[in-house]
Amino acid sequence: MRLGVKNSLQRLQLDNVDILYLHRYDYDVPILEQIKAINEFIDQDLTYYWGTSEFTSSQLEEIFYLCDKHGLIPPIAEQCQYNMFSRKIFEVDYAPLFDNYKLGTTIWSPLAGGLLSGKYNDGIPEGSRYATIPLYKFRYDECIGWREDKGINMFSGLKQISNELGCTQAQLALAWTIKNPDVSTAIFGTNDKRQIAENIEAVRIAKKLDNVLIEKIDRLLDNR
Repeated sequence: MRLGVKNSLQRLQLDNVDILYLHRYDYDVPILEQIKAINEFIDQDLTYYWGTSEFTSSQLEEIFYLCDKHGLIPPIAEQCQYNMFSRKIFEVDYAPLFDNYKLGTTIWSPLAGGLLSGKYNDGIPEGSRYATIPLYKFRYDECIGWREDKGINMFSGLKQISNELGCTQAQLALAWTIKNPDVSTAIFGTNDKRQIAENIEAVRIAKKLDNVLIEKIDRLLDNR
C-alpha cells in the first residue's frame, strides 16, 4: 500500500502536495499501516498534512487513538458532506472530534447537488439531471420527495430570506454552511466563471447571518 501510493505521487511529478486525503475507509488494509504510510510521506516531504474523507466518527476516534499510541501525526481535516439537508453526521457525530481534537473540515455538496440553488423550488424541471438521471432522482426523493408540500414551503421561505438579504438562494445556502465555525473549507461545483464569482459572495452573506436568521432558517428546515 505504501509503495503504491508513493509511486502514484511520483507519477504525478509533484515535489509535494499540501494535504493528502485517504478517500473513503479501506477495509482491506489495516488502518495503522495506512497511517504509517501517510506519515512516511510527510517525513519525505511528499505531503505536508493528511486528512480523511467520509470516515465515520468511530473510525476517526480509532485513528486519533493509534496516532497518540504510536507517536504518529494525526489527520488535520475530514472531507465530508454538509448542507441544509445533510446535517446529523456533521453536527452530532463529529461534534466530539471538533471539540477534542480540533479537527478541521473540507465540506462537499454545500448546495446538496444543486437542490438548494433555487432551480428546484417548484419541483423538478423537465430535462434536468434530477429528471433524467436515476441517482439524482433518488437523491431528490431522499431529501424532498417524502415531504414535497413541506419542501415547497421550505424553499419559499429560503427564497424570501435570500431576497431580504439581497442575495441568491445558492449564496444563502453556501453562507449557512460556512457560518458554522466547524467548517474550515467548502467545495462547490461550477459550470462557468460567473458562478464562481457569484458563489464567493457567500462569504459576505455569511457575515449577515445573525442568530435570529439562523433560528428562522432552522424552523424552515425542521431537521436540527
